[in-house]
Amino acid sequence: MASTEARPAGFVGLMAQTPGVEKVTTLVDEKDDAKIDVGSVAEEDIDLYVPLKLDGSVTHRDNPLTARAVLVGIILGCLVNASNLYLGLKTGFTFPASMFGAIFGYGIVNILSKTFGNVPILGGSFGPQENSIIQAAATGAGGIAGIFVAGIPAMYQLKTIEMTPKDSYGSLITITLVGRELKLLFPTPTAVALTIKSMHAGVAGAREALSKLKALALAFFASLVQRVASYYAVGILYDWHFFTWIHIWSGYTSWAMHIESWGWWFEWTPAFIGSGILIGMNSALSMFGGAVIAWAIIGPILVAIGECIGAPQWDETTPEWHGYYSYAKLSNLGHETPSPRYWLLWPGVMMMVCTSMAELVVQYKVIGHACKTVWHKSCVTINDILVKRGKHSRYFSEKAANEIKGVENMVPDPARPEDQVQIWMWSSGLILTIVGAILIFHYQWGMTAGLTILACVLGFMFSFLAIQIGAVTDQTPLTAASKASQLVLGGVTSGQGLAIKDAQRINLVAGGLASGGADVAMTLTSDFRTGFLLGTPPIKQWYAQALGTLISVFLAPGMFVLFTSAYPCILDGEAEHCAFGVPSVAA
Repeated sequence: MASTEARPAGFVGLMAQTPGVEKVTTLVDEKDDAKIDVGSVAEEDIDLYVPLKLDGSVTHRDNPLTARAVLVGIILGCLVNASNLYLGLKTGFTFPASMFGAIFGYGIVNILSKTFGNVPILGGSFGPQENSIIQAAATGAGGIAGIFVAGIPAMYQLKTIEMTPKDSYGSLITITLVGRELKLLFPTPTAVALTIKSMHAGVAGAREALSKLKALALAFFASLVQRVASYYAVGILYDWHFFTWIHIWSGYTSWAMHIESWGWWFEWTPAFIGSGILIGMNSALSMFGGAVIAWAIIGPILVAIGECIGAPQWDETTPEWHGYYSYAKLSNLGHETPSPRYWLLWPGVMMMVCTSMAELVVQYKVIGHACKTVWHKSCVTINDILVKRGKHSRYFSEKAANEIKGVENMVPDPARPEDQVQIWMWSSGLILTIVGAILIFHYQWGMTAGLTILACVLGFMFSFLAIQIGAVTDQTPLTAASKASQLVLGGVTSGQGLAIKDAQRINLVAGGLASGGADVAMTLTSDFRTGFLLGTPPIKQWYAQALGTLISVFLAPGMFVLFTSAYPCILDGEAEHCAFGVPSVAA
């Protein structure tokens, strides 16, 4: 298995000066006549800042952008899109489709390649570049779900949108392209590239890929069977209410329902279990610690001293359930004593905001180095334009020369000029996006052109920061992007005399734009990192991303309509019981 490690933030200075060399353990073929020892392992030094050296048996394909790769990637991305909406509404977390698309895409297209031989469209050789196209399309189709797990549901809960979800439709896509010479590692995309490389490493790689596919397929079907079966045996396969059992065994005379009221039961949700595996021990323990502090210490104390109250869930007809309360009520705020959930919302959000802002400050070296690089690139571009017009600027020429001399070990872009994403492609898209945003936000959300442009500028700034920080830490600061943009827009709109609902709607839309732009920018830029390591033409990846994202524009709102139709409580801020906790909406 290929492995890589995230660099600490303080390592960025060294990263900017010397190309990193990682020891990567890979399976290799040891060919002795017809004999292959799949179990043999070799350590090789791999420079993770230059394109990887692929196996000699890999068939090179001039055009890896194939119909089968894009179609398979989009289908896999659609599955991840639905999964992310479910996970986001449940836990507030979403996960990229890159690794899922890379491994499952390998299995599906490899079968097609072997089954159909040289049949057009379905058959033909299959290599790592086409594999990266699959994961690029999957990433595009699996994105844009983030705004539907936070900002959009929040607007419905605050009743700033009068229409139903079926009548509300639209999305803003921001794709930011950055240079590769910043010496950023991008841990997850690098791991994806190494995984694709290992899967295409001859017979041993194929067997390793098969083991990955078996593990994923087993987890997929086990989760599917468990979830379907749990509907017929909820108390056995899904919810384990220990304190309810104790209360029943005591003859309905225990104090256990008071503990049950605080939500202390175990839920066998494969999605949650998988999320816990992915986020790691530190994050999982932090979340559990927060739950204990909030719902086992602070919450009961607030109720005991009378600062908060709960809603009784029993009456005279069900005296055996005396002591069972709901502490999640968010209705009649300001008119009656609040619930613990409302009280705990404020310190929880403040901790998230302060932590996210502190993270931006801690990453000052990353941000500073990125700003210097962007300034140098701008000087080079301006100097080139002046030279072409027969003009000269001593300042820009010196800056351009310093930039070229100062970046030692800069990796030249291996892509041919015709394989690059042309400036007119992304710049025209950027202009159309801003114009479209001004029109859509004005007529659909009631935002002025000035506020929309400000939101777009904030979205670009936080996208840039998200790429730099996420590339080093592997964690995209979406909370910081959303809350910071909300603070800025809140300050701008506070003196404009807007109605409360209008101000809330504009604030949430701006936060969704900033965090959504940062999320999409980081995800799609990560795809370019994977393609760079595998030698995939950037323009082909760009096309795959665009096609996948186009599908996501229609798919994500459709999935949101489906979920809210099946679970109307998602849009009801006063609902006391709901299958989805929507933590991001509350924040």
